[in-house]
This record gives sequence, C-alpha cells and structure tokens, in this order.
Amino acid sequence: QKMKTNNESQETIRVGILNHSVAVSSVCFKAIGWIVQEEEGWEAITLDIDMINRGELFAKGIDVLIIPGGFPQKITQLFSNATMRRLDDWRYSNRNKAGGGLIGICAGAIVVCCHGREGKGFVPRVGVVENNALDSTDAIGEVRLELSSSEDVPQSFVAAMKEMNKSYDGDEEATMIPYFNGPILKVLKQKARFSVESDGDELPTLARRKQTRICTAEGEEPKNVKVAVWATYASDIGDDLQAAQDVRIQRSEQSTRTTRGMHLEVPSRSQGWVCWGCGASHKKKRRACCGMKKREHVMQQNGIQRLRGVMKGRAAIVGVEEEATFNTRSCRSVLIGPHPELGHGRANKLLIEAIRYCAHRID
Repeated sequence: QKMKTNNESQETIRVGILNHSVAVSSVCFKAIGWIVQEEEGWEAITLDIDMINRGELFAKGIDVLIIPGGFPQKITQLFSNATMRRLDDWRYSNRNKAGGGLIGICAGAIVVCCHGREGKGFVPRVGVVENNALDSTDAIGEVRLELSSSEDVPQSFVAAMKEMNKSYDGDEEATMIPYFNGPILKVLKQKARFSVESDGDELPTLARRKQTRICTAEGEEPKNVKVAVWATYASDIGDDLQAAQDVRIQRSEQSTRTTRGMHLEVPSRSQGWVCWGCGASHKKKRRACCGMKKREHVMQQNGIQRLRGVMKGRAAIVGVEEEATFNTRSCRSVLIGPHPELGHGRANKLLIEAIRYCAHRID
C-alpha cells in the first residue's frame, strides 16, 4: 500500500496558475485551470503575488507555475524584487528537488523572457522580436504552427504536434491556434548567463546576479543552458489580416459602387483613409468609423503592414533546460506565443505536454 501511494504521488502534478483581476486575462486563467483539472491526478492551484511572497510555492508543493496571457506591462509591475527572489528560491533551492518548472503563455512569455521592454529575465537566452514593439499592432486571429527540426524536442510533444496538424475531412481550421498579440520569440545567439556562485546554501540576490553575469562569445553555447525551438509559426498573421481587410474593402466598394480613387494599401493623407472594421473608404475630413477614430484605423493598418512577413518561420514555442548548482535536477521552462489553451482539444495537448516537460515527467 505504501508503494502504491508513492507511485501515485509521483504521477501527481500540482500546477500553480498566476491570477490577477487586472493584469491576467480571466478567460486564459479559467481555460488553463479547466485543462489541468481534466488530467487525472493533476491539481490546479490559484496563486496571486501575495501568496508567492508568503512562500506558498513551497507550502503547496507547486511543481509548475504558469503565467497566463493578459497585459505584459501590468504583469511585469507585479514582480517586485522580493517576489523575484521568492521565485529564484523556489526554482533553484535544493529544497525543491525537481526544480521549479515555469511556463509563460503570450503575455506571460513576454514577462518570462530575458530580453524586451517587459522581460524580467526569469529564463536566459530567449528574447522577443523587435523588442515586442509588435504588441501595439493589435493582431488578433489564428495561426498555424510547424514542428521544429530540433532533436531536443520531447517526443510526446512531437506526437501532439503531428496529431494537431492533421486535417480531418479537409477542415483546415482544425489545425489553427488562437493568437492575440502574442510574442514572436527568438533564441539569442550571444547572451549572458547568470553565475550561481554564493556562500553556502544562500541563493544569490538579484543585484548579485546582475553583477556576476558572465558573457559568452558570439556563437558559444553556455554550458548550463540548453535552448530548443519546439515549434515555429507556419502562417503569417499580418498577411492573413491584410487579406481579410482587402476582402472587406472589396465588399464595401461593391456595396457603394464607388471606389473614390482609393488604393488597397495604406492610404496617404491626400487620399483619405480606409476603415479597418468595415473597409469603407473615407475622405480626410471624416473623423471616425465603426466606433474608432481615424487615427486608430491608420495606426492599425500601419501596424499590420509592419507585421507582414515577420512571423512565418520564427519561433512560437521554445523550451529551456537550465542546470542549477543548487538543484539536484535541471530547471525547465517553456515559452508559448499563441494560446493553445483557447484552441480545440488537440491544441490543448500542446500545453499538457509542456506541463509534463516542466514537471520532469518526460525527457
């Protein structure tokens, strides 16, 4: 009976999900909790910043912490130096035998990165394209992912990706994953790694981590960090949104039977502007359409133009394995740009395998 209890405890995964009424999306938070609870033996535990500061990550036996989507600027503001020290303690301390797994989804991935305006540096050698400036494009839609050719991708994740990308009965939409202004990730070829030297069992403070940061030469791999791209974007959200806008413009022109000399590209000041919502062409004196001001429509169109051609082939899901001096096992993290928790059941499987990886249930 005792042996059975031990086996059951080994299969149990306690997943902490960060929640905040303003910074974290309630939709993403609830979706992640539902997926975790559906897995037999798994437990979803709601955590807020105060609970992390009180050491609840240890007290509740959290195996994996998930930072869901939301607003990256607001999530970043939640993590004070004291909170980051608590997370360091949980992730690297020898009291946590398996190492604290960390998963960031969309805005959570931006915060977890070591590079970018909102990056807090929880995970080394992973950054965001264009310093996350594309967050202002308000790109919302669906994307298709492609499995990476890296040999470091877990085989269970490979199987989940292949299953997800199958098109059943010609339904191509079944292979798509929701995307809401998520980051386009990149692996940094030249990046500092943290030195974990300290006296005794004391963990290095944030200031000491910054002071003892060791830089590596370009192309040189830090020995204690292994980064692998698991999946890349196989579609381009900018091209898809522009194609949808072209259709709206065409329909608007057909309904009004006038073109007013407008082009399908971003209109110049002399030509006027095009509504991003309905595709209607307006003269400069028109100030708003579809509940949005002219300036917002033009900014949206300009942002989509910047996004076109940037996403396809870039990293969407990245796995990081970091060996820590104060840990008997490696510390794992997964950063996810799109929202597998908001997709269909086969997309949910990607998040499940990421949790298993971070909890050291799979190699």
